[in-house]
Amino acid sequence: MRYKNRTLFFPTGLAKNVFSTLNQCQQDAEGISLEELLINADEHVEKAHQAHTRNGIANVKVAEAIYGVFKAVVVDWDNISSLAQPWCKGMMRYFTSSDDEEDDFNSLIGFDDDDVEVVNACLVFARREDLCIKLGEVEAKKKAPRPVIKPKFSSIKTPLTPGLRVLCRDAEWLVTRVDITQGI
Repeated sequence: MRYKNRTLFFPTGLAKNVFSTLNQCQQDAEGISLEELLINADEHVEKAHQAHTRNGIANVKVAEAIYGVFKAVVVDWDNISSLAQPWCKGMMRYFTSSDDEEDDFNSLIGFDDDDVEVVNACLVFARREDLCIKLGEVEAKKKAPRPVIKPKFSSIKTPLTPGLRVLCRDAEWLVTRVDITQGI
């Protein structure tokens, strides 16, 4: 038998392991104030900025978009249903947790993996689809890519740094790590 007017008590569409982590975060966030959750999220975005400065990989634009959604949810908190409020607090806690599928600070898809998926699932559950993050739009707002270095056979005059793109043998490579070694 199918029920047409079935009431859902939780966000849907998430993988079992992701939902399990969100559920735990929702329970952990129960005793945490919205202000504290926002402060934690702001600190997480700051860590993303620091990681991006260090390695050029952390996707700061997506982290900032997620934080922007959190601020909008907090401003509209009284209009979020009491059934959705714990899940919205859980999504904020999830964002700052380190139990993600991908490391937020050391992976090209750190925030794109399940952070955005969890945020969007909770927003749909809270009937705030207007706040859902569309990665294509966030990605389009990124700065122009770093220049591609075309090395000469003699030496490279531009120092290699993480995040730099290098053209080598007609292939473009992303520098993710630089280790200092003794010269040859």
